[in-house]
Amino acid sequence: MLFTKEEFKDRLKKTQKMMQEKGIELLISHDTNNLNYLTGYDAWSFYYAQCAIVHVNADEPLCFVRAQDAGGAYIKSYLKNENIIVYDENYIHTWPKHPYDYLAQIIKEKKWDKLCIGVEMDAHYYTAFCHEKIKQGLPNAKIVDSDRLVNWVRLVKSDTEIGFMKSAAKISERGMKTAMEVINPGVRQCDAVGEIQKTLFYILLRKEGLVCPIFYKSQKFLEKLY
Repeated sequence: MLFTKEEFKDRLKKTQKMMQEKGIELLISHDTNNLNYLTGYDAWSFYYAQCAIVHVNADEPLCFVRAQDAGGAYIKSYLKNENIIVYDENYIHTWPKHPYDYLAQIIKEKKWDKLCIGVEMDAHYYTAFCHEKIKQGLPNAKIVDSDRLVNWVRLVKSDTEIGFMKSAAKISERGMKTAMEVINPGVRQCDAVGEIQKTLFYILLRKEGLVCPIFYKSQKFLEKLY
């Protein structure tokens, strides 16, 4: 993980504080960025139903993911295994069956089905069918728009986040400087791109205190090579 467990705990507390202020007892966060922000999960699986579920008094959120993507949640999130909720593949493309049928079942089992539940009405991939399934499956809950609650929490950056942003700015600056130097009439696109990529990789190898998340996983491998 790029962030510590303490950082994730702090994010959770800030989210729960804003939930209390808005009168939301349970939050279903479908936004891909918010799921990553709250749990650390970052697999390329947003094309199907997945979300973070935050109870206003819980020590950890829940991470609700598809079975074939569960491995990524166990590896990349900071959560205890019991807080990773996995739904079966038989919920995929078997309309009118839907993963949120199982989500509603989980919420009922935890006796959260009579709470005020916030959802992200304007989140990408939170479809009309997702919303209908929640309303149908949780008829005793009060369903409200969370009004970008987690997005507002994310607006105030931590020192660690600011550090990554500064690194990203420096890395981008180096890459653009190289681009302006190598892009000239007659230079092949592949050659120019190769030089730009070389600059970005070498930043890591020189150990300049910069971290580029997109290359972070391969950093140790590259260090062995060079």
